[in-house]
Amino acid sequence: ESYRRIIKKQESAVNLFIAETMSSAVEAQYVCNAVADIDKPIWISFTVKDDDGTLLRSGETLSSAIASAASAGADGLLVNCSRPEAVEQSMPVLSKLGLPFGGMANSFVSASDLKAGGTLDSLATRTDLGPAEYADYALGWVELGATLIGGCCGIGPAHIAEIRHRIDTG
Repeated sequence: ESYRRIIKKQESAVNLFIAETMSSAVEAQYVCNAVADIDKPIWISFTVKDDDGTLLRSGETLSSAIASAASAGADGLLVNCSRPEAVEQSMPVLSKLGLPFGGMANSFVSASDLKAGGTLDSLATRTDLGPAEYADYALGWVELGATLIGGCCGIGPAHIAEIRHRIDTG
């Protein structure tokens, strides 16, 4: 019901909905069900374990979660709020359903270190993930078929501009 209220308040001002950082299949199903009543696309973005991009933070497989989201009406599938290495591991899984897919990694050493009720300022930021390095990861996802690319916490306009520049000049 909470998702339905949020969606109703925003539906006239958006072209599509992106439900980010879904840590379980049921959470994604709730969002898809809430959007089903309106005529707007919904992209679902899952967060995966930092050391295994094929598993959600809940422990569920990404494969079963995306199948569940797709059957609930998802129009696009992503992974976000995870290390770029984990996002890369998720690409072959995301590609299996024929929906648009991609990733939006963060720049944390490990988002797994965040404790319930904690804030992001408690997480260490990587020093090896500037715009060029992030673009290397993102373009690797594109080579794996990804068409939805962005950034999560710690990834800023300079990172995205570098990706755009490389795509334009590539």
